[in-house]
Amino acid sequence: MPNTSFDFSYTDESSQTTYEPWTNGYAVGFRCTRGGQTEYIYLNPSASEGEPDVFLYQGPDGDPANDPPQHWYAPFNGHREAQ
Repeated sequence: MPNTSFDFSYTDESSQTTYEPWTNGYAVGFRCTRGGQTEYIYLNPSASEGEPDVFLYQGPDGDPANDPPQHWYAPFNGHREAQ
């Protein structure tokens, strides 16, 4: 079992942005906070047409149903596409 006691949070002092590891139990990424505003950047795995792939999302909800995908990657066939 991995050690989850590490604190990987980071605050960029010049922009006053905090980056914190985040998961919804399936997707993983970072919760980025600045001045009371929160944005999530995260990877969410899926399988479309039987081929495993991973989507990169960015948005205010941390939910792939609401946040737009930015890119998708198919790790086993080398395909990458920007949305």
